[in-house]
Amino acid sequence: MENHPASIEEPWGGVQAGERSTPIQEFYRDRSVFMTGASGFCGKILLSKLLRSCPYIGNIFILIRPKKNKSIAQRLEALLSEPVLVDLMESKKHQDVLKKIVLVPGDISQPDMGISPEDRERLRREVSVVFHLAATLKFDENLKLALKTNVGGTQAVIELCKDMRHLKALVYVSTAYSQCPLQEVEEGVYPPATDVDELTQKLDPMSLEDVSKIETTMESNEEPLHSLNSCSTGVIPDGAGITNQLKDKVHAQLRMDKTHIKPTFKLIIGEWPNTYTFTKALAEHVIDRNSHELPVAIFRPSMDPHVLVVSVVISVWREPLPGWIDIFNGPTLPVLGGILGKMRCAHVDGSKIAYIVPVDMVVNSLIATACDVASAPDR
Repeated sequence: MENHPASIEEPWGGVQAGERSTPIQEFYRDRSVFMTGASGFCGKILLSKLLRSCPYIGNIFILIRPKKNKSIAQRLEALLSEPVLVDLMESKKHQDVLKKIVLVPGDISQPDMGISPEDRERLRREVSVVFHLAATLKFDENLKLALKTNVGGTQAVIELCKDMRHLKALVYVSTAYSQCPLQEVEEGVYPPATDVDELTQKLDPMSLEDVSKIETTMESNEEPLHSLNSCSTGVIPDGAGITNQLKDKVHAQLRMDKTHIKPTFKLIIGEWPNTYTFTKALAEHVIDRNSHELPVAIFRPSMDPHVLVVSVVISVWREPLPGWIDIFNGPTLPVLGGILGKMRCAHVDGSKIAYIVPVDMVVNSLIATACDVASAPDR
């Protein structure tokens, strides 16, 4: 790739006239990145930040799969139409930036991520930095599916990275709640709750339906789904100006509140409250057992090592668009309910401190983490 002088005027941001690039910007100079989870909340901001603030970055390969009757090209168009990216697509002077995005058809839950041999060879040849963000985030996800996506997908990323000729850093994005059964969580990796390979072998012959039968049971007096639209349940009614997607999320949460984990299933997941945190903990173990072969980091978003607390990732603070958010987890849903006037009171402990962190600060740390890993691969 063509090298650029370090001090030039960039019309789309990054390095301004008279400024020299930072050490992190220099690290990404002419280096290509592979991302999973680019269409997720953090992934969108990560993609936007790399394009805007690393002017000499190589290509950005993003794994993307067809979804909801949309082709991968249509999904890319939808991704670039997001408020945090749309200005890059609409501005003529930004067209060179968009050429850095390379689509890689695939699916993190499939063997070898469903990537074609031709694409795999290109990734092996060109990629230097890998960000693995893709995961199923549903707390009540079927264990087999969560294991295949969160653990099997992580293993597939590792196997690809082992063949990359110029790999400098693999950053696995976990969660600050991966070790939630512990009262204090250090910056370290903990023993797995179960043998990953043995659990996978046991679940492989089982159907998703069979796995669901051993997981949970519902309260016998469960309300029918249609009644969840009523104001008596506390759900925002029709005509309140919110989408069906948000309603679906509320309904799912209400179903989870009425769900009981079967005792036999607790023998599998132990003290973890759901399949999401359980499989993310197992994925950390998979990363750790391969750390002697690869320059890796486990990135737990929103964890403060100084006070040993975890935070919730919220909307953008400063860039690229203050206040932007596209998810309804954590504190977002009750805040939205308050704004709409549908949630007028709540039972809270006023002595507690809410630890929150904006997504752009998380992404800035994520980008810096890859640089830090590359600077000390043996650490």
